[in-house]
Amino acid sequence: MSGTGKPAAHLSSAQLADMLHELSNLTERARALVSKGGGPNAAALLKRPGENQWSAAECLVHLALTNDGYDRDIGLKLEEAKQRGLTGRGPYRGDVIGRLLAWVLDQPGRFKSRTVPSAEPSARIKEGEWWPYFLAAQDRLRSRIIEADGVAIDRVKITSVFNSRVRYNLLSYFRITMAHERRHLWQAERSLAGR
Repeated sequence: MSGTGKPAAHLSSAQLADMLHELSNLTERARALVSKGGGPNAAALLKRPGENQWSAAECLVHLALTNDGYDRDIGLKLEEAKQRGLTGRGPYRGDVIGRLLAWVLDQPGRFKSRTVPSAEPSARIKEGEWWPYFLAAQDRLRSRIIEADGVAIDRVKITSVFNSRVRYNLLSYFRITMAHERRHLWQAERSLAGR
């Protein structure tokens, strides 16, 4: 049960339940990566495989920074939607920009781009501190998915932290986030393998 008071197993939206299940799988995949690398303080997780490439730890910190970059806005938007009575149980519809961004992010190496300074992980890596930070960000994201249950998430719009001209609905945000996590977990796994 999260701080929202609603057990995760009792979500009314099958789409959000699927997101929650995928987030759990991605978090476990990260746990397996860290275990394989020797634990959060292991040099293998902090080592960059090459110039201008992130270490496995940096990949995970980037995900945490990105998710946290949206967290406050999502909380405000969900509260506003509840106050306005924007309720729903789905099925919800994503928007075109959200589908496009999820598709682009879901295939590692399809497109490369630089991240925004607020999601740049290098300065945030400290031995032993980066792993609890990642797990806490995953928990906050989990709580937001649960909190979104019962809200018409396809009618709630948020602005991208990567480009202020890009807006998409909350269902699209969750889909984009899952694709983003899959991409960077793949990158972290390759980094740990020295590729």
